[in-house]
Amino acid sequence: MFDLAIDHYDRNGVEVVELSGDIDVHTGDDLRSLLTELDAAGVTRIVVDLCMVQYVDSTGLGILLAALKRAHARGGFVCLVVARPNLARMLEITGLAAVFGVSGSVSEALAARPREVPVG
Repeated sequence: MFDLAIDHYDRNGVEVVELSGDIDVHTGDDLRSLLTELDAAGVTRIVVDLCMVQYVDSTGLGILLAALKRAHARGGFVCLVVARPNLARMLEITGLAAVFGVSGSVSEALAARPREVPVG
């Protein structure tokens, strides 16, 4: 089990959340808290950088899906940046790659600007 390090910053109106370590039942609370705080602050455009994440369990997926649901409800998006083949494969197998916008780098994700979901 690894700890989860979290950093975040605004890049041209998109909140970039950089993660390093594992996202699991033991480490997910801090990520859940941050994403909930961002939602409460009105942030609806989020890129989550998973390039330095070793492992994501079902708790971690649930946290990311909840953030996506909140962002979509307000017309926004959550895009995942994935560089590790094991995480990319997990997202493909579970069908979540089609649900989240998935990019290979933060720059690519910011350039792609996933479509925002119309509200209403």
